[in-house]
Amino acid sequence: MSKLVYGGKGTEVPSQELLQLVQRNGIECPHGITARELNDLLQKQWLRTTVRAEVEKALPQDEDIHLLRELGMIDEVRPARANYVGTLVLGGYAAAMRRRLAFAISEWNANDALDTGTIWFLTGERPRRDENESADLLFTQGEIPFKPDWTKPETMPATETEIARMIWGQSAIPTGMMANFVDTRLQPDGKGGLKNPNTADTFAAFLAMEPDSGNYLLASSQPYVQRQTLNATNTLPFPQFNIFEMGPAALPETPLKIFLDETARLLFELLK
Repeated sequence: MSKLVYGGKGTEVPSQELLQLVQRNGIECPHGITARELNDLLQKQWLRTTVRAEVEKALPQDEDIHLLRELGMIDEVRPARANYVGTLVLGGYAAAMRRRLAFAISEWNANDALDTGTIWFLTGERPRRDENESADLLFTQGEIPFKPDWTKPETMPATETEIARMIWGQSAIPTGMMANFVDTRLQPDGKGGLKNPNTADTFAAFLAMEPDSGNYLLASSQPYVQRQTLNATNTLPFPQFNIFEMGPAALPETPLKIFLDETARLLFELLK
């Protein structure tokens, strides 16, 4: 349950923590503002105007951190102790996928009552980006130890899915943990061209692979855990797929802009 809003459909009110956060960061809120009125302000003033520019590289201050923590966007989210049919590892740049996989492995290792089930990488044909996925980054050990016998491939992985396959292949994976890879096609952009698949596209591609129904973990990372879990529960048919959130804490170097953007996007999703 999100702590951003309270109340029934159409009568939602923003929480005091949300109001304090937005007032601290450039938006005046009249008394009695509804969640939908606040959503309109955030879409215009946080996502499209100079308020973003003012916090482009700034880190959140202590009071921002306190409020964001109360809104559930800072700390790690650990899953309930249970057996799961599978774990959906959301795609992204290589560093994000590694952190999400590392968190799933740590939960598998630390909690003998947790079975993550099959790891499903929800990835696609997005081309590799040199600035975010350089050879140094891809071939340097991070949160997960490399297998002793892993060697660099002769050619660089070209897409997000190929990067995910390489991450899995180079990583020391616990015995019994298995993986599948959802290779989502590029999508029509409405202008005669193609664009990178989004999260909803990867869910559709996942369903097309006819996975087993049941309880699934969704491996995201903060501050995105709430919104991406909401995306999953709104997209995957219930009760065939019952989604439970998890993910590592937000990185200390995460700019305030990222938190504010994600807060606005989460509010938008909550009010759909």
